Amino acid sequence: MKKNLILVIDLLLIAIIILLNNNNNYNYHSFNQSEKEIYLETKLNNYRKEKGLKILINDNRLCEMASQRLIDIQSNWSHTRFYILSTKFFTNYKNFKLLGENLAKDYENEDELFQSWLDSKTHKNNIEEKNYKYECIKCNKKYCVNIFGK
Repeated sequence: MKKNLILVIDLLLIAIIILLNNNNNYNYHSFNQSEKEIYLETKLNNYRKEKGLKILINDNRLCEMASQRLIDIQSNWSHTRFYILSTKFFTNYKNFKLLGENLAKDYENEDELFQSWLDSKTHKNNIEEKNYKYECIKCNKKYCVNIFGK
């Protein structure tokens, strides 16, 4: 019952956002997200709401970047490579004025992963950044990428 109610609320939010924004680039949840990614995105937005911040909208362009980054970090684990890749990303998507990234690897579960981001000042700053409007989370069994944008 509770899961059905959450699903109905998510679907209503998607419909409202699409109607209000009339933009195909973003929605509340991307339709190709895993349960893990949706869980983390929901946890992120619930945390932001508790802090009095606006929720972040899932953006397909950021999902493309997060998917590429997820592949990249499996062989090149580095937080600094994001800045090299984002230069190309800015060229392709000039409407983003600000980008940020949170990475994780070797986590036990999604709650541990999210808590590790909150325990890190730079990761927490990304989560609490008031200027971000959009985000996307992509994960596999070992790694997770969260890209933020404005």
